[in-house]
Amino acid sequence: MKRAWLACVAAAACFGIVGACSGSSETNIPAFSSSSGSSGDSSSGSSGSSGSSGSSGATCPPCGPAPGPECTKGTPPCFCDWVCPDAGPIDAGPTDAGGDAQADAGVDCEWSKDGDTCGPGTYCEAKDCKKGTCVPIGATETTERKPVCGCDGVTYWNDSVAAKRGMSIAATVECKDDDSVDCNEAAPCPAGASCNRRVGTGAGCALESEGVCWALPAACPPIAANSRARSCASPKCSDECALIKAEAPWFVAVTCSR
Repeated sequence: MKRAWLACVAAAACFGIVGACSGSSETNIPAFSSSSGSSGDSSSGSSGSSGSSGSSGATCPPCGPAPGPECTKGTPPCFCDWVCPDAGPIDAGPTDAGGDAQADAGVDCEWSKDGDTCGPGTYCEAKDCKKGTCVPIGATETTERKPVCGCDGVTYWNDSVAAKRGMSIAATVECKDDDSVDCNEAAPCPAGASCNRRVGTGAGCALESEGVCWALPAACPPIAANSRARSCASPKCSDECALIKAEAPWFVAVTCSR
């Protein structure tokens, strides 16, 4: 009996429980985890991290959905990059427009008035207004007057204005009558364009003038020293860009005051 008691005490010391052999009907023996374990919370197997990945010290956001049923989660600590057969890791998180533009640049496309086939941040640069290549939308524009005709029939102040609007160029001149988009008070221009209501001479100011649509830079250039553009409502010289933006009837005068 004494030997049994000593054996029982030894076993209790190994498991950290004194009352295992005291005659009680309950024996609280701690369960051993199959994981490597750590000094932290035994329920997570980590050193106290509550992140979804379970790795020590990592706090991970929710992962995006899998690109396909055959894809598996990729590399630690957050496992949010998906690995798909023959495709390598795929980032399932959000991407910015700049990244999309870089990805689509150089891709073949087809221009259409209903919208081209390029992705966000790019447009179809098609010399014949049919097939072309996706290029990034322009970031800057100049105020130099070098009109070009867009594939949409709008005349753009220059090619940088067209690129910033994401419009392919049909010709490096103003749009001709058959190709231009006409406008008047009852039929305004598309959003972002202005009705250029230029008349031939001052006598034409008395007539109801129609015009054609132009797209202009955000800021017009200063009035040139040799400018003879004049509003029908003023004897003073003005700037052509400003007159078009105001959609006021105007003409090129022989002389005008400064």
